Amino acid sequence: MSELRDFWEREGYIAVSDVFDKARTENLLRICDDVLAQFLDCCPERKKPGGVDDRNMRNLHRRSYFKDKPDDFVFMMEAFADPALSDIVEEILGKKIILRGTTYWFTPTNMNIAGNWHRDIQFLGKDPEEQKVYVESQEAQSGAQLMLALTPTDCSQYLPGSHLRWDTDEELHMRLGDDCIHATQDLEGAVRVKQEPGDVTILNATGLHRGDYFNDVLRRTVMITYTTEEEPIDDYFSLAPWCLEPGYLDGMNDYTKAFYQRYIDQYTDFWNSKTRKNGWDT
Repeated sequence: MSELRDFWEREGYIAVSDVFDKARTENLLRICDDVLAQFLDCCPERKKPGGVDDRNMRNLHRRSYFKDKPDDFVFMMEAFADPALSDIVEEILGKKIILRGTTYWFTPTNMNIAGNWHRDIQFLGKDPEEQKVYVESQEAQSGAQLMLALTPTDCSQYLPGSHLRWDTDEELHMRLGDDCIHATQDLEGAVRVKQEPGDVTILNATGLHRGDYFNDVLRRTVMITYTTEEEPIDDYFSLAPWCLEPGYLDGMNDYTKAFYQRYIDQYTDFWNSKTRKNGWDT
């Protein structure tokens, strides 16, 4: 674990093999693909079917996807809360963590492109100077994105060490300049992480990274986004008011209930304020 933490702090990502066994991974694939089919039929957030260029869906942890399969919901949620995952994240971050959100990456129907190089901070409406301040701050080291492969994949790339520094002029122009027309170019020094089912890759999304979105390459990857209890983030990833529904944690073991209860306790006020203000449906 100490070696993993040293590598994480230096490089901004780690890869761990065989975290989940074959049986558990195959059952998660079945469950998540069932949720995906429902999303493609009608996305609850958008109130319409998933699109042909969609490459991910948010919020696997909506219990409404499991109305007729409560055991599948419990199985999935216990897997996502398993110490086999969370202990790694807590070790590399050095702090107690809470869930921030869940995402499922899948093969798009039409899209066939290499993704844009980016830092996740750029999607929060901050200008480059504000992004620079964030990248160089301690807060930038307080979150992690865990990619759990359910099928073989090498769709993720990362630029080691970029989580600790601001962009070079070339990187900044590629990432944000000219309406991002250069953002898919290859980046010298980047690594492509190969995963087998059950393998885990964890990324600091403040660093430069990208995914591939090819309609002829199978992809089924769960992404669990975490933050620390000390530095929670109120945003789209953490918006999950349905977790306040009665019975949301029913059937889960005590450890799993405690893991998600910390998440619910942290975000209850945020969820209630957003639901009241916008009338969002859970």
